[in-house]
Amino acid sequence: MKTKKRITLRKGVPPPARTAGDRTEAVVACSATGIIMRKVQVPTKKWEELEKKYFTAEEISEAKKYVENEILEMNLRELRQLTGKTQEEIARATKMRQPELSRVERRDDHLLSTLRRYIKALGGELEVVARFDGKTVKLRGV
Repeated sequence: MKTKKRITLRKGVPPPARTAGDRTEAVVACSATGIIMRKVQVPTKKWEELEKKYFTAEEISEAKKYVENEILEMNLRELRQLTGKTQEEIARATKMRQPELSRVERRDDHLLSTLRRYIKALGGELEVVARFDGKTVKLRGV
């Protein structure tokens, strides 16, 4: 089991060292400042262990599907990093130079044709959607 270290600072007389189960602590005092440091090792658990203990396999599967289907909001650089591709790989696929692609990722205003090439290089497809008073319209031929 992995342990996590926690340090508590106190002034005054050092408390006695304690042991409780697999949790241990050591007391260190600084004579110059009078500060007493207690290093405590606290047991930790991995998320996977807790997940298996408190959730069924079906609940875990549903949660993962929900997260995958959620609409993500990110900029171009974050999207590229999510796909695990480098600027050089995308630059080759979009027939741009790497410095040019870097500028595209930092830009706030993009041409649709540039975005389409970029998204295609990532392995995706660009869709343009407009929303009016609660209605959603997917634009064709854009």
